[in-house]
Amino acid sequence: YKLKQKKITKNANNINDLFKGTAFKEKTGKNVKKTERLIRFPVNGDIISKFGEIKDSFQFKNGIMFETKKESSYIISPINGTVRFAGQFRSYGNLIIIENEDNYHSIISGMDKITIFEGNRVLKGEPVGKNMNDVKKKIYFELRYKGKAIDPKREVEIL
Repeated sequence: YKLKQKKITKNANNINDLFKGTAFKEKTGKNVKKTERLIRFPVNGDIISKFGEIKDSFQFKNGIMFETKKESSYIISPINGTVRFAGQFRSYGNLIIIENEDNYHSIISGMDKITIFEGNRVLKGEPVGKNMNDVKKKIYFELRYKGKAIDPKREVEIL
C-alpha cells in the first residue's frame, strides 16, 4: 500500500487527480436505499464554509469546512468503507480518502495526526484522525458519489 500511495501522490497535481488514482471502478446493479446512504460529519464543530461557497478568496465548492470545538480531538469516519489514501498531500496536509461499496468517497483533511492506514476497513463513527492540541482546528470534508462532489449536508444522519 505504501508504494502505491507514493506513486499516486507523485503523479497527482491536485485533489481530483489524487481521487482518480485511488478510486476503484464503479460497481453497477445495486440499488441503495436512502437510509443506507446516510453519513456522519467527521468532527464536532461549526460549519464555517458551506458546500459551493467562496469565502476569503478560497473556494470550497466541492466540500465544507468545519471549525472544531476545543474539546473535539478525534476525527471520525463519515461512512463504512476502506481507506484508499492516508497521508500528506500537497497543501492539504494530512488527508484521508475512504471509499465504500455504494460508490461513495469521503475526503477529509486538516487533522494533526492520521490514526489509520491505507487498506484498513473502517466503520462509520470510528476514529481515523486526531488533533493533538486543545485548540480549534479547521477540518475540510468532501463527499463524492460516483466521483461527483455532492453536498454532505443532504446525506447527513441527524443524531
